[in-house]
Amino acid sequence: MSNNTIKGYQGLINGSSSAGVLLKDDVNASLNDNTIGGCTEGVKVLTGDTVDYKTGTDMTTWQPILTQETVYAQVNGTTILDSVSAETAGVALVSGNVITPPIAEGVLAVDILNGADPVNLAVLYHSASGSLEPPDLSADTTNNSLGQPIDITFTDDSAWTGAIMSVSLDGTALTAGSQYTVSAGKITIAAASFSTVKDFAPDAIIV
Repeated sequence: MSNNTIKGYQGLINGSSSAGVLLKDDVNASLNDNTIGGCTEGVKVLTGDTVDYKTGTDMTTWQPILTQETVYAQVNGTTILDSVSAETAGVALVSGNVITPPIAEGVLAVDILNGADPVNLAVLYHSASGSLEPPDLSADTTNNSLGQPIDITFTDDSAWTGAIMSVSLDGTALTAGSQYTVSAGKITIAAASFSTVKDFAPDAIIV
């Protein structure tokens, strides 16, 4: 699932907090580039449930349980078996989507639980902070000529600035320090990163 906007799921459903996206049992899900906001929980995952296999044509003809199997959710390529794999999946969910739950006690961006005991769900991973919404970036409109650096400016947010891990130009990753630098409210792309005069597409620079 990608490029969806999900918002406003709040309150309790069957005694449990509602979620923008609920994944459970042996689901195999890929979530990327979604916007999930205003929900009591952004993404909730239940893994390690026990599934009963029976036979029958309808509810009145179910036969005794033939077998039981413990099943695990798979999210963004990670099968969630324990707290280590839950953290891997949780970090991928937060970084791959914009998840911004309301700031309130008990509200979570990502909630991954072991469902072996449905009465006492065990916490495998919690993320209360959610994603950092990027500020609006402003293009450099002065002295845009070959041999000059480019300054991209924005209203500074120290958490977002500190989370910048990469900058690319026309699909090529730049080297931090020599090809670009980050300071409060500004990303500077070194003059040497531009080898020719050209008109760049609006999405040529990706942070």
